Amino acid sequence: MENNRPFFSVIIPTYNRGHLITKSIDSLLSQTFLDFEIIIVDDASTDNTGKVIHAINDDRISYILNLTNQERCITRNRGIEASNGKYICFLDSDDYHLPNHLEVIYREIKKLNEPKSFFFVNAWDEDINGNKSERCCPDYEKMDGYTYFLHYTVNPQRWAVHRSIFESIKFDSEVVICEDMDTSLRILANNYPIYQIKERTTVYVAASDSFTNSDANKASKELFYLKRIFNKNELKGKLPRKEINRLLSMCHFHLAEKSNEENSRLKTHYHSLKSFFLFPKGYNGKTNKILFVMNIYQLFLVGDFIKSILNLWKRIKNKFNFSLYFDTTKKIYTKLPLNISEKEKYLFLSKESYRNKHLKIKILKNIYITHWGLLIHNLFLPLKSAENLIGRYDESFYKRHWRVAIEQYLVSKFGKSLPSQHFNDGDYFTIHTPWFGYFSWLTTYLPRLIAVHKKYPDAILLVPKEWESISFVMDSLKLFPDLQREIVKSDHHMFVKNFIFAQVRPWTSQFYLEHIAEIRDLFISNNEQIKSDISPIKRIYVSRKKANRRKITNEKEIEIFLKQHGFQSICFEDYTITEQVALMQNAEILISMHGAGLTNALFLNPKSSLFELTPIVEHQKQFRFPFWRISSILDVNYYVQFCKTIDEGELDFYSRNLEVDMDLFKNNLINILSI
Repeated sequence: MENNRPFFSVIIPTYNRGHLITKSIDSLLSQTFLDFEIIIVDDASTDNTGKVIHAINDDRISYILNLTNQERCITRNRGIEASNGKYICFLDSDDYHLPNHLEVIYREIKKLNEPKSFFFVNAWDEDINGNKSERCCPDYEKMDGYTYFLHYTVNPQRWAVHRSIFESIKFDSEVVICEDMDTSLRILANNYPIYQIKERTTVYVAASDSFTNSDANKASKELFYLKRIFNKNELKGKLPRKEINRLLSMCHFHLAEKSNEENSRLKTHYHSLKSFFLFPKGYNGKTNKILFVMNIYQLFLVGDFIKSILNLWKRIKNKFNFSLYFDTTKKIYTKLPLNISEKEKYLFLSKESYRNKHLKIKILKNIYITHWGLLIHNLFLPLKSAENLIGRYDESFYKRHWRVAIEQYLVSKFGKSLPSQHFNDGDYFTIHTPWFGYFSWLTTYLPRLIAVHKKYPDAILLVPKEWESISFVMDSLKLFPDLQREIVKSDHHMFVKNFIFAQVRPWTSQFYLEHIAEIRDLFISNNEQIKSDISPIKRIYVSRKKANRRKITNEKEIEIFLKQHGFQSICFEDYTITEQVALMQNAEILISMHGAGLTNALFLNPKSSLFELTPIVEHQKQFRFPFWRISSILDVNYYVQFCKTIDEGELDFYSRNLEVDMDLFKNNLINILSI
């Protein structure tokens, strides 16, 4: 033990488990890893539980007795308060751990340098006859964290939690059941790192007297406490509505079954309808649910007819790749980086495919537009006009923007302190948003411009005056010679009578194939002369030495090595956008640090290579790997090297300098050159 503190504290809450708890304790005393303590909190058992525990002679066991029954949350919290370990683990008194449970967790924790994190292992299920089966434990890295903890039960006996997390987050004594879901969701909401350990090292036993199997009021209790969880301030706006509805629907379905058994027709109708309308998809293919509903409403004949129609639709859908909601999106698959290691593969597997829609265009009347590009329509901020505000931060961030935009609208409309311009004659559109840069210009702004101009060639683009000083913007607009433009003065707000609205695409780098093709065609077809005039460079290294942030600290060493292999170092700032396109069209290998300039990968030729130097990913959700996706779409060979970030005080994760591991860099380059 380090400083008399055990590495693990294993907390066992128990109540009337004298006939079962010995197996649980023995599973801990048989662990191959020995640095742990056991804290058993007896929740006022009325059987022989206490005697059974006292009969076990091991100085690692501490016994705490609640004088009155306190339920599981308070009992677990008492165990946490009495614990001394660096990491807190749990075990229910009717379950057991496999001998390597703590050792497997310890290895993973040490591998990551003992982070202040939440770990969980995979598990087995065991029926009352002792037969084991694999509990459904999908890869956490492939799913949204909130969806994962709402959809899959991650019992506390699978956890190993750094004790500092429990200093700020306790089991909520007001949530008597579903407390495992509640606590894990709140840990996630407070941005603590979460890691899944793939080994199955614990066994969940289906005891006949457990809450899951024995409580007649289970469904009503679950419904009550789920609503309590979903209404917590720290979780509001973060939980996916689909999963909320699925869980509530399930509770109402079981309540309908119970009401039907009790011959309470009114309650049966209420809960069955509530269940169906909350989550209709839950009835798709669920024979027991369909038969139950048909039985209630005596719809056997109608049900057979509906079932035949649904089967016919399913066959048509499968044959012609339709979807039930006539979703015209296309699924886009991405291939893994060519040099990715097994350890890093999960970062990309979780994003290996996505769906994205065409830009939708709407005609709106009487629109107010802030000078930074947000729309107000009938005092609302249209969701699609600020889609990149959602997900990037949170719901409160979106509401804050809406509130500021409303205030500006009211001042512009009825006050005099905010200057504004009115556009009443003609059809107008905008393409800018609160986020602006080279990346957003090529991947979001120009696709919107192309979409509107193609459908409404006479529409007038409202151009912020500050764009006149941005060369890549003005050079791009020259490619639309017949586009009508109207300059909007700096800090002026706009009132537009007839507005053409192309929705903002999400900011998550989900590129639509058609948009990529249109952007490439726009520049490449107008760039043949420049391509022939500019000196071709086959092997390019892009330096950020002229940028004011995000640089490579050992860049000189990189440039010397690359020069030996025929690379030329350039700065994109020295070239116009059309010249950058020409450089990309001539390039065979492009090496660059992560940054907006790498958006030029849009113009690389198929079978060329892109090697990106990017920060080590601290949390999976921080990174979207947009240039990997661009490369995959264009059939460009993509390589990546994760680099150490150099702490720059208040700089955000993406703005820090990088230090490149030269040995790894040289190995990666040799692999690239060998293709």
